[in-house]
Amino acid sequence: MINDKETQNENDRSGDTKKKLFTLKSPRSYWDVLVYHLPLGFASALALMLPYLIPLKHFPAVPCTFLSLTGIPCPFCGFTRSFWAISHGKLWAAFVNCPLSIVVYSFVLVCFVWNAFALVSRTIVFPGSFFSLMAVKKKLIATVVFLLFAGNWFYRIGMGFY
Repeated sequence: MINDKETQNENDRSGDTKKKLFTLKSPRSYWDVLVYHLPLGFASALALMLPYLIPLKHFPAVPCTFLSLTGIPCPFCGFTRSFWAISHGKLWAAFVNCPLSIVVYSFVLVCFVWNAFALVSRTIVFPGSFFSLMAVKKKLIATVVFLLFAGNWFYRIGMGFY
């Protein structure tokens, strides 16, 4: 008789395994769900809702220290204005100001939906096998993310946004 481990190995070799996007786990109590999902859910909800709660001209943001010291914008300058623009439906203004902000905003939106789903469904939602990466792929993704932020930074400097 073939055990589950051997069957899994055969499936891995034949390519028949389906990658799961997420895995649901029933918690011992709802507190486990809150501890796992509430902090990131709250942070992403705050990032998405703040533009509706406070007008940009009244936002108590501290001026960028990097910009004040060097005279050039930091790699993250422009994200706040772009988030406000995206939240108010001005995608083109957000893209012109900070092209990477649309990707980051989308990531924050997915993060909010992921955590809100877990909180409402009272389950812990873990990333599935689709997100499991080998060390080489992790390094590649980190390099791509770094290059995207660097490209966004050079774009802002080149366009004179400071």
